[in-house]
Amino acid sequence: MATTGQNFTMWTGDNKEITFTITDAVTLVGASVKWGLSLHSAMNPLLVSKSSTDATQIAINSTGATFTVYLLSSETADLSETIYYHEAEVKDVAGNICTVSVGEISMQADLVGV
Repeated sequence: MATTGQNFTMWTGDNKEITFTITDAVTLVGASVKWGLSLHSAMNPLLVSKSSTDATQIAINSTGATFTVYLLSSETADLSETIYYHEAEVKDVAGNICTVSVGEISMQADLVGV
């Protein structure tokens, strides 16, 4: 079952590292992870998508049962000031897929803009 209510706030144009801890019986040993951001849970295409096939996008710590999603400033710079939906999914070594986290991102407009 997915951990719900994984909500946070960030600012447009910022980098952000989002670390998720797996609380389900899902193991990250040999697993792959996908993460996506959209305007609504039923909205496609994704505005930002990440995959653990590229460790610069998602890094898995299988012994700590965590993974970290890396958002770049270039990926958040053009996002509007609104509420976004995000979701993470794990595919284990047997091919079983489990949604492990869902939540909202409250995107705030950047005032300074370095």
